[in-house]
Amino acid sequence: MKCSTAAPAALLVSLLVSAPAFAQSVTGTIDSSITLLAACEVNGSPATNGTDFGSLDFGSQSTFFSSATAQVQSGAGSAIEVRCAPGSDATLTITSGQHDSAVAGSGRALASGANYVPYDIYRDAALQNVLANGATISILANGAIQQVPIYGRALGNSGLVPGTYTDTIAVTLDF
Repeated sequence: MKCSTAAPAALLVSLLVSAPAFAQSVTGTIDSSITLLAACEVNGSPATNGTDFGSLDFGSQSTFFSSATAQVQSGAGSAIEVRCAPGSDATLTITSGQHDSAVAGSGRALASGANYVPYDIYRDAALQNVLANGATISILANGAIQQVPIYGRALGNSGLVPGTYTDTIAVTLDF
């Protein structure tokens, strides 16, 4: 029996002829993008409306107290912490409280009904730089947490009655 090499060659030629031929080629692209928006965080949470900047708690005092001081504390128990992305210059603006100017000689007041305790807030621990309505604090936008200490001093006066005295100060972070 004689082996022929013609049969495998014929099979190969028939496979090549019946294989699909690529007559065209199409090229294209895929567009990719991302839009990064200016961003800031306050006390570790995204800065959105309704953000809790912290609290100023003067503690429990006698109705005969003369003065009490405190520092604004964030939820983490430290000063206000603001972190803004690089290029997102930010400004913290301290505006009005609910009872501003209710007591002569003070910019702000804590209220319990019709009773008031005068107080002010300050940028420094020495209580020299009052943060009046509209005061601004620049925030360095470098991606790192920036501590923003704010201090307060409440002043006692005669005729105070026992109660819980409160105020809410509006704060705006623009970035």
